[in-house]
Amino acid sequence: TITAALGSSTARLTLTVSAAQLVSLSLTPAQLQLPLGAATDVIATGVFTDGSSQDLTRQASWSSSAPGVATVDPVGTPGRVS
Repeated sequence: TITAALGSSTARLTLTVSAAQLVSLSLTPAQLQLPLGAATDVIATGVFTDGSSQDLTRQASWSSSAPGVATVDPVGTPGRVS
């Protein structure tokens, strides 16, 4: 309960605190083109219901649809594409 008082008057409100929920996830860069043998880092950014954003690169699960062509490091350097 939050209370404000001034002189003999008071007002109260009930405050409920809850964790913000993930609304969307985006990758930076949005598109990628690499020379053969090169590697680069991709950043996963989450946007939450409270309007905040956070780097979720280390928390995200990473995979490649074509691991024979490109791989993504899920553990050592999450988001490292090579």
